[in-house]
Amino acid sequence: MRAVDPPMRREETLLVALLLGFAGGYLDTYTWITHGVLANAQTANLVFLWVDATVGRWQQAFHFVPSLFAFLVGVVLATWLRRAAGARRSGQPSR
Repeated sequence: MRAVDPPMRREETLLVALLLGFAGGYLDTYTWITHGVLANAQTANLVFLWVDATVGRWQQAFHFVPSLFAFLVGVVLATWLRRAAGARRSGQPSR
């Protein structure tokens, strides 16, 4: 007898992955053209910061700091909101 596979959740489908990839690529393209930074993944911004810093181009290096800082603030805020929402569902106070 073959076990029945659990139903696939919507966020695990190929369509959702493709839409997220398209949205991330679009945001990166837009922010690179208009602001000279990449907004989707911060790896490239960190690499550009270190490359510019190692050759002494401090003004160009600091150009990437605001986007890295905004990403960090977003991660902290999302973590806090997730904990607060989870605590609200379970009836426990958030930390």
